Amino acid sequence: MAFTARIAPTSDTRPQCDQTFTFCTHALIPDAKVEKNHATRNGYTSSWNVSHNARTFVARSYGGLTWQRLPTVNRINWRATMISPVSHRAPQPVSQRSSTMGPSMHMLCRQAPVIPVLVIDDLAHAVPLAEALVAGGLPVLEVTLRTPMALPAITLMSRVPGATIGAGTVLGPKHAVAAHKAGATFAVSPGATHPLIDCCADLGLPLLPGAATVSEIMRLLDRGFDLIKFFPAAAMGGVAALKSFGGPLPQVHFCPTGGILQSNAQEYLTLANVACIGGSWLSTARLLKEERWSEIRQLAHLARQLDNGHHGTAAPDSPQ
Repeated sequence: MAFTARIAPTSDTRPQCDQTFTFCTHALIPDAKVEKNHATRNGYTSSWNVSHNARTFVARSYGGLTWQRLPTVNRINWRATMISPVSHRAPQPVSQRSSTMGPSMHMLCRQAPVIPVLVIDDLAHAVPLAEALVAGGLPVLEVTLRTPMALPAITLMSRVPGATIGAGTVLGPKHAVAAHKAGATFAVSPGATHPLIDCCADLGLPLLPGAATVSEIMRLLDRGFDLIKFFPAAAMGGVAALKSFGGPLPQVHFCPTGGILQSNAQEYLTLANVACIGGSWLSTARLLKEERWSEIRQLAHLARQLDNGHHGTAAPDSPQ
């Protein structure tokens, strides 16, 4: 018994685009039954049920990434394994997965108190916007995947000296793979799913997953995350909610985003469980349309002065 899968391109020794590979189960379980599982098919994720002796297993692929291991099913000679029985499998904590990650999200959040959240409609704005924000003292930038220009903007902005560019509004493995290919060095999501977490771990792409409730935070703790995006911050209780989280969940730090401005940012940053904040006030649609780069630099410089003890003091130089 065998089944085949067509998967997405990768840049290493794993299968390339449009190649079809056969997963042979007959070597170890000769009478196994294999069928497509359409219920769990989602974007770059392809799934199959493998049944044997009343036990059902699932095989998944995330855009050509490493598969998890199912010990009783034979592997072929590339970096593909399968996952354990569905009824017994618990998602593996990210901290225990092998990866080639660069700077962690903790390290990135320590670089500045504010991560600008950017929406780019005009590709011509990408480089001067990144240059203005970095010059103002904010080197870590999040480009949201909300416009057709987002991915090419990430590619251009990643070449700006001193800039660390990540992708925001990453909703699933397809987004993560595309962002990584474009040059993003981290990913931010308003929520979290197991396929997204697994995909980012396999890519070596640091992920800042989102949560809004204690239950969601606890589930992310189970996956090894102790730095979480709190979104939408203001709508979900803002500073008061974060103070409440600190009691039962003192080990978790947050990057609150949504409804935060220069005027109330310090209220968040004074909290012991806030590592940094995300904000879109530094690059409004009006500022971008009018190409007011000097004003954006000044706003970044003001934001850089905000602090909660996790970051350095001022920007490297003051705006002219």
